[in-house]
Amino acid sequence: MTEKEMTKIAEMTAKLIIDHFEDKQDEYNEQFKDEIRALKDAGMEDLEITFLSEEQMLEIEIAEAEQRLKEAIDKEQYTKASEINKKIIKLKSKLK
Repeated sequence: MTEKEMTKIAEMTAKLIIDHFEDKQDEYNEQFKDEIRALKDAGMEDLEITFLSEEQMLEIEIAEAEQRLKEAIDKEQYTKASEINKKIIKLKSKLK
């Protein structure tokens, strides 16, 4: 098999996977809309939904990890603290 043929197969595979994910996302979106409609029909017209940005989600995840880091240090679990610290560094790099 040539390099060109392998690339073609990889591209076709990637397209199939992406199409599948997009179809599933469309399905999830419709389910979500149906659930919101059901809530409104149940008398929750004033329901307000707020979505977090990716940045906000990262900030929350960092704050939670920093709390776990503090707890690990307090319990003198330094190996665990080191792993948590690495995760915090990785998350913070995504914010930039």
